[in-house]
Amino acid sequence: MIGTFAAFVTYEIVFCLNDIEPRATVSWAIAFVIGMFRQHHLHRVLAFPATRVRYGVSLQREWLSSVLVLIFGLALNYFLTERVGLHHRYAWATCLISVAGLEYGLLKFFVFRRTRRQEGGP
Repeated sequence: MIGTFAAFVTYEIVFCLNDIEPRATVSWAIAFVIGMFRQHHLHRVLAFPATRVRYGVSLQREWLSSVLVLIFGLALNYFLTERVGLHHRYAWATCLISVAGLEYGLLKFFVFRRTRRQEGGP
């Protein structure tokens, strides 16, 4: 909930300051990139506190996985706001819900997962 609230506030601020069209989609992308560091830290501390993956390694993996989430979210946001005509806040929420499962799976099985080499295995 903390991350979701912070993400929404970030999005609203970016949306108010942004003049670039398509406004909702560009704002979603900018807010998403701004929130990547915050979300990584919150996930590391709150959702995966037992991880032994080094911070820099998990942050690098987060960036890689976030590119996939960002591309999917951008396409969905553009479709919802520009093609369907959905209000930008509803599109934001729909995108958030739609990417949550994908993002959590990537966090659990890629970002915070230790490899055999990191565990001292062959």
